[in-house]
Amino acid sequence: LPDPFTHELLDSAGLLSRVGCTRVFDQAADGYTLGEGAGLVMLKRADRAYADGDQVLAVIRGTAVNHDGRSLGVSAPNAEVQRALFDEALTAASVSGSSIGHLEISGGANSFADPLEVHAAAQALARTDSRQPPCAISCLKSSTGALLHAGGVLALIKTVLALRTAHLPASIGVETPHPRFTFEKTPFRLVTEGEDWEAPESGPRRGAVSALGLGGTNALVIAEEPDRGYRPRRGGPWLTWTGDGDRPTDTSANLLTQVLDRLARGELSAPQAAHELMEER
Repeated sequence: LPDPFTHELLDSAGLLSRVGCTRVFDQAADGYTLGEGAGLVMLKRADRAYADGDQVLAVIRGTAVNHDGRSLGVSAPNAEVQRALFDEALTAASVSGSSIGHLEISGGANSFADPLEVHAAAQALARTDSRQPPCAISCLKSSTGALLHAGGVLALIKTVLALRTAHLPASIGVETPHPRFTFEKTPFRLVTEGEDWEAPESGPRRGAVSALGLGGTNALVIAEEPDRGYRPRRGGPWLTWTGDGDRPTDTSANLLTQVLDRLARGELSAPQAAHELMEER
């Protein structure tokens, strides 16, 4: 990002905000700002993770990837291809669209492209029963700016944390939703304030994460909370230190010995020990 080329390229395409603010869903949205970030997730087959007693934060039920092909422009998704993406992911996950409780959209703070993305998802996630609550919808990009290659994994991490905490973060920067979204005609409701994620009457909480690339690649992940009755047999904080290659320095080795002694005597909890090693090394 320190290189001006990325900014110049995106600005020439009309994608960057003139006021330096990313306001996905808002009537005043005029593009996005750029942010910097990175994300890392550890993946393991769910059956093995359960059998090994691992700490399971979420389960990925299904994924799909496709490409827009010819569309109306670099920032405009192909609505027909988007609908096919949802159908493929739902089929891979063996779940119904009406079971999705939250949708994280890619979003570009673009009053033309963003409604296309929302309306393409609306048909796939339609409620089959009027008694079913609407699907919450939000976008991390308003909080972080566009993180380019890291945008998709950060959106996934947000969804995993929402599943783990049963809490939906707000999609910030929305004063007046753009009328083109016509939320009242969709299965969606916009999350503008943080709120509890109520458990469905049956089945786990389940969310979908949409990520759209400028080159026309579309990806969708469907994730759900782990079995509510599952209790991990292992997990928790890792105790770490830095040193020379594979060997810790004398100072860090002494610190590690001291912390482990205090941990053994019950003077520190495991999280406190991990914090001490991270801060005092």
